Amino acid sequence: SLSLSLFIALFVSRSCAIDQLISFLSCLIFLLFHFVSSVVLLAQSVFFLFLVLMTERVYFTDSYLFESPSVVVSVVPSRVDDDNNCSNGEKEMAKGCCNEHVVIVKSSIFHPQGGGQPSDKGTIVGENGKRFIVNKVSVDPNDSAIIHHIGVFEDTDSNENDSDNTNDIVFSSGEQVTLVVDESSRRKHAKLHSAGHLLDAAMKKIGRGDMEPSKGYHFDDGNAYVGYIGQIPADERDGVVSALNEACNELILDGTDIIVDMEEDADTAIPKRTVSMSGCECLCGGTHVKNTAELKGMEVTRIKKSKKIIKVYYNV
Repeated sequence: SLSLSLFIALFVSRSCAIDQLISFLSCLIFLLFHFVSSVVLLAQSVFFLFLVLMTERVYFTDSYLFESPSVVVSVVPSRVDDDNNCSNGEKEMAKGCCNEHVVIVKSSIFHPQGGGQPSDKGTIVGENGKRFIVNKVSVDPNDSAIIHHIGVFEDTDSNENDSDNTNDIVFSSGEQVTLVVDESSRRKHAKLHSAGHLLDAAMKKIGRGDMEPSKGYHFDDGNAYVGYIGQIPADERDGVVSALNEACNELILDGTDIIVDMEEDADTAIPKRTVSMSGCECLCGGTHVKNTAELKGMEVTRIKKSKKIIKVYYNV
């Protein structure tokens, strides 16, 4: 009896120790699980925060890349001011909100409006075929390293007042998407922008290196021009137009490649990009053709003085 009692007591004490060990291990596993989960969530937050700090500008290296994969960083409704003005300047009178959204992605082939060049248009296609129609592209007003893709989700036009339905079709952070730029407008914008640079080279070729380029307007509305600081008397302008056309044609026939160089900029997250064309180079963030031969048909049409700027108009 005594031996049996001692055996039972020893068994019970060992059982209690095992239960305590199991409880301890369970608590430890529980704490480790939550610790790992917290680390993963923190890593994801830091990852997406890093993504937001800069949108990689893929078009910097290839203006003729019209489709590319990317990852969604965020999707938010367009901002509205006190007068119900949407971010694109249009009014939404029915409600105090816009049907538009702003999509930010990790990397983009879409060129934002700027540098005298209009923004690209196109679509962003998400998982399960969700489509976002990009109507305008711009840089973040508070951080030029971030690009905003502004537009509407394809199925929201008929469901403006159904916020729950709209939420169901927007992209999610981290979602894989495909960016598709409208090819015809991109090619046109690239030609117009490159033609503006070629005009600078032609101006030097005809001996007017004193004319300093100031700004350009490379829109496809028949009024593309490059503005120069300097003087061309009214009675000389027709002759300068003829000389520029001859010089441009020669540079186009030369068929020289457009060279794009990039280097890191210590002052900004955006790389410093230099475009060289026919011996003329400058800092530029726009899209360009690959060779001057693609500008065949370029024509300088007129020269006009506007305030202190000499505007040289052209088309291509």
